[in-house]
Amino acid sequence: MRGSGNYQSLNSYLSELFLEDDFLFANLETPLTTHNRPRVNKKYCFKIDPDFIHKIPKKFVFSIANNHIMDYGEEGLIETIETLENNGFYFSGAGRNIDEAGKPAIIKYGDHKLGFLAAADRRYLAATESTAGVFPALSDSLIPRITEIRDDADLVIISIHMGMEYIPIPTPAMRKLSSDSQNAGADIVFFHHAHCVSGYTVKENKMTIWGAGNFLFPRDQNFPYKEWFDTAVWQIPYNFSTNRFDVNVQTYRMKSDGIPINPDKKTEEQIFRRIENYSSLIRSKKNLLWHILRHLLRMSYLRVFAANYIDMMRRTGFKSVLSQMRSSVKELFPKRT
Repeated sequence: MRGSGNYQSLNSYLSELFLEDDFLFANLETPLTTHNRPRVNKKYCFKIDPDFIHKIPKKFVFSIANNHIMDYGEEGLIETIETLENNGFYFSGAGRNIDEAGKPAIIKYGDHKLGFLAAADRRYLAATESTAGVFPALSDSLIPRITEIRDDADLVIISIHMGMEYIPIPTPAMRKLSSDSQNAGADIVFFHHAHCVSGYTVKENKMTIWGAGNFLFPRDQNFPYKEWFDTAVWQIPYNFSTNRFDVNVQTYRMKSDGIPINPDKKTEEQIFRRIENYSSLIRSKKNLLWHILRHLLRMSYLRVFAANYIDMMRRTGFKSVLSQMRSSVKELFPKRT
C-alpha cells in the first residue's frame, strides 16, 4: 500500500470494502513524514503526510518492513512509528534498533491471540543493535522470533518484503524462507515487492502467498508493465476450532490514482487465471528458474529494468550499479548449504 493523491472519501470506501473483515495485514510502502531531505539520491523516494493515516480504517495492521520505509532516514522512520502509535495502529517490521524492528504485533481477538511479524530483504537497510532499519528477512533472525510468537499466539502471520520486481515467480531465497518460517510455527507467509500478483500454495494447512500485488499505489497508466494495475485482496477466513482456513481471492484493477475498483468480467477472469496458473506452476516446483528467466526476457520487463538502471548509473555511477546487481543475485539466489 502506498498513499498519494486526493483521497477525500478513502476511509469510507475502505471501510465499506472491508466491512466483513476483522483485520487487514498490509505493507505500508512509504514513510509517514514531514521531513524533506531524502536519505540517498535515487529515482523514487516515497513519503506522504502523516495526516493520511486518518483516511485508513483502524482494522489495518501494517508491515513497515520494505525498501522505502527508510527513504527519509531515521527521522522519517521514527515519525512514521510515532504516527502509527499515536493513532492506535498495530505494526511490525522496522524500528530504532534490531530489537524494536523485530517486535511483533500481538492482537487479542476474542479468546484468541493473533501474531503479526514483518521482515524485509536485508539489503533494504537492516537494523542493528544500535542503528535504525528494517527487520532482516533471514532465517537466523526470523526463526527465533516466530518461535517466541508461536508460544503466545494462536495464529501466526508473517509478511516478507522480498523478491524480484515485476517477476511473479518466487526465488530460491523466498522458497527457503517460507519453508523455514512455517517449520518454526508460522501459519501464513505472504510476500510482496514484485508489484504483481502471483500464486499461492497450501501444504499441511500452512499457506504461502507468493506475491500479494499492489493495492493503493498511484501510477501513470502508460507504465509499460500492465500487470502492475491488476491486483487482488486475499481473504482468509480462519476457524480456530479446527485450525483450518479457507482462501478467497478478490480481484481488483487499480486506476491511475491508485484506487482499486472492481474489474470488468474479462479482466477479472484474466487475473484469476493468472493466479491459478502461477499457483499450479509453483506447486509443481518444475523449472522455476527457467520461468524466472522467461519473465526477465519480456520486453516490458527489459524496458523498465533499463530505465531504472540507467537512472541509477547516472545518479551513483557504474560501480554502484554493478554492486547492486551482484548483491541482488547473492540475496535472491543464495548458495545451497
